[in-house]
Amino acid sequence: MVERWHPNYLQNRTGGNTEVADKHVAIVGVGSVGSEIATRFAKSGVQHITVIDNDILEMDNVYRHALGNDSVYARNEDNQLINVPKVLALEKEIRRKYPFTQVTSLPKSFVELWEEGSINWKDYDLLVIAIGLANQEMDINEKMHSMKQPPPTIYAWNEPLGIGGHSLITLNNEKKGCYQCLFKPMEGKTIHNRSSFTKPNQDFSKDLTGCGSIYVPYSFLDSEKTAMLVVENSLKLLTGKLQDNPLLSWKGDDSQLKSEGFATSHRYSSNKDK
Repeated sequence: MVERWHPNYLQNRTGGNTEVADKHVAIVGVGSVGSEIATRFAKSGVQHITVIDNDILEMDNVYRHALGNDSVYARNEDNQLINVPKVLALEKEIRRKYPFTQVTSLPKSFVELWEEGSINWKDYDLLVIAIGLANQEMDINEKMHSMKQPPPTIYAWNEPLGIGGHSLITLNNEKKGCYQCLFKPMEGKTIHNRSSFTKPNQDFSKDLTGCGSIYVPYSFLDSEKTAMLVVENSLKLLTGKLQDNPLLSWKGDDSQLKSEGFATSHRYSSNKDK
């Protein structure tokens, strides 16, 4: 039995996009959202993906991460179990599943790479930021806007308790769009993400063990929805079908959020068109 083993044939046969085969996409932050984004880019036909993150994969992560518990540990030269950097584990998994995809893994933070000057960010066709920490992402936004020819940059993040997720496209075409602008202070109010579906000044962090293992509650489904939103619109951007710099959101059910005593924002109450 003879089977065809060629990327163009396989992608056409199974829904990949051969138009993005020559594109190079970088994802900064490959936690719950970023790992799903990277995997979907590989499925979509992007044949060069760079993943950037200085964090390790831990057992606490596996139920909402694209990787499973078999990627948490590896043995070193002394046959001792060690935690695996997320980017190395993700590179191994993507190469195993999608052998035509070239993956470059950089187990460093964005700031480290920027200060080293070891990367020419202009070489990327698209940069996706999925760190989920506003201060760090505002710093990246400032650095990208300081460049003469920055790549289009997308910021992606989840909100807690299934209430929704967001994708902000910046620096596309006319190089407009700005993550910092989401945090401009409103009149007489504290700084707050204006895209948020939750009211300001609410703390959603939880600690199940009481030993400082703090996390924000959202599920793998939320990460998958946000990843789908990002990749779907990234493919439009990479193929020239998306010309502007929109803020795109998916809105989830608010029952769990309200059952725990939290409140939604005015934006959550708006209809889809508004």
